[in-house]
Amino acid sequence: MTDAGGYVTEIAYTHGFHAQMAPGPVPLALALRGVEPPDFSRPFTWCELGFGQGVNLALLAACHPQGRFYGNDILPAHVETARSLAAAAGAANLHVTADSFASYLEAPLPPMDVIALHGVWSWVGAENRGLVVEFIRRRLKPGGVVYVSYNALPGWSHHLPLRHLMKAHVDQDAGPLAEQIGRALDFAGRVAAAGGGYFAATPTALDRLGDLKGRPAGYLAHEYFNRHWDPQHFSEAAGELARAGLAFAAPALPSDHLDHRALPPERHALLREVGDPLLRETVRDFLTNQPFRRDLFTKAEEMNASGLPPVRAQRQAPPLPCSTSPSPPWPPPTACPAWPGCRRGSSPWTVISASA
Repeated sequence: MTDAGGYVTEIAYTHGFHAQMAPGPVPLALALRGVEPPDFSRPFTWCELGFGQGVNLALLAACHPQGRFYGNDILPAHVETARSLAAAAGAANLHVTADSFASYLEAPLPPMDVIALHGVWSWVGAENRGLVVEFIRRRLKPGGVVYVSYNALPGWSHHLPLRHLMKAHVDQDAGPLAEQIGRALDFAGRVAAAGGGYFAATPTALDRLGDLKGRPAGYLAHEYFNRHWDPQHFSEAAGELARAGLAFAAPALPSDHLDHRALPPERHALLREVGDPLLRETVRDFLTNQPFRRDLFTKAEEMNASGLPPVRAQRQAPPLPCSTSPSPPWPPPTACPAWPGCRRGSSPWTVISASA
């Protein structure tokens, strides 16, 4: 297997666009927690570390000519794909290189309004995460935003042994990586078919294995067969990022702000009892068992009494569309400042609550 610090390079990653990692959704998610977002209507800088095929970066560069977009990826083929996508769109504001995190740390780059990582944090090991943290510390502007996604605990805990079994089989195998992965999946299936043990105690692992057999090799190689594969509790990820001067600001997905709808009343009531914002997110992961988090952190010059970034004028962010918001009473309809076409009144902007 060819790798760079343990990261697979023999097979290119899949193509995909992650809509929540963009200048539109990021301000909404921050506003839902009352955090002042960057102003993307003005010139801004955006950097994606380990950008994969570069679909996000190229598309954002084409859609936001007022921005300057930067990024690195260890695979030269990924960099060429990103450049070709930007060239096809006529976007001259994309600047990408085939650098490691160590090399990119010394690159001549401007201060960044946003630094984003999708599918990187859990897959690169502690040494490279340290380089990422140092890059953020050096390059992120005060008030800047970090988007980071990662495999989360306890949601991944049941399937950690399955990944270990498959990776152990690949480590003793030889030949093209795609073929090794196929043999590892088949071997795991034989272990499951033998009955009893782990697969009997963890029936969801058998479902997961069945799902993996239908996935392309590019996805499987980068998702499951890197040397490093480190799911973390939220508090662990937040603790590492704090070394860059970051504080947790908000979940990146608007749906993750709807605890009053997503959780049964007794779980929601329990969550509301937790005052510490970091413990609260950890408890939420235990209540939902979600295996993957998408979070926004901010670099603020000062924090409020709860250890959070300053809120905007102590008022709640615009509500989500009417179909997902609590029912009346509301004032007479006016134009909603968050959602075009929504006729929800804008006056219930009181004090924000993370559990609302």
